[in-house]
Amino acid sequence: MGRVRPLNRGVRDRQVLDPPGGSYPYMLERQISATSTGVRLSYTAHATDVSVPFLWAAHPQFSAPPGTRVVIDGVTSVVDVLAIPADRMVWDDAASSIDSVAFGACRKFYVDPEHVSTRAQLIRRDAVLKLNWASGCPFLGVWFDHSAFAREPVIALEPTNGYFDSLKDASDNGLVAELVPGEPLSWWIDVSVSRKGPAGEER
Repeated sequence: MGRVRPLNRGVRDRQVLDPPGGSYPYMLERQISATSTGVRLSYTAHATDVSVPFLWAAHPQFSAPPGTRVVIDGVTSVVDVLAIPADRMVWDDAASSIDSVAFGACRKFYVDPEHVSTRAQLIRRDAVLKLNWASGCPFLGVWFDHSAFAREPVIALEPTNGYFDSLKDASDNGLVAELVPGEPLSWWIDVSVSRKGPAGEER
């Protein structure tokens, strides 16, 4: 994707960015707006000339102190995409916790591509972060970094429209979006945070 070029199109709680695609002829627009519980990030992608394969993924990294874990509704298995070859494994309390990753190491999972994911939670001892997103991003990656690259332990929740990390892999898997001229793709992500009380209740 090309450089982000902010446009002067902000209206109260909205900001619109409109960067051009670099390797392929497309445009990507992002709009950020306030909601009653947090923020919504809305996206629209347009092919500007010819049809092109299109892989988009969010990569927000969140601080993950000891005890932080990820909850994904209805998920019982994930794919370890850093393993060679990629390997399916059970998604349980151990796999979903930053505590299962050794210091200086990292892990990357994808929810089994047969399972459509549209929500996930990052649960810390002091707060709960919730992500909900459009079904136009049916796949979900989860990145655990225990100070391998980041300065502190972090977890990234990565809704995406392709499976998995590279456009080539997603295209080879037949699991990637396509931008067609005159048929824009639109999707959104809602982000909200709630604090936890002394008894662990959300506030």
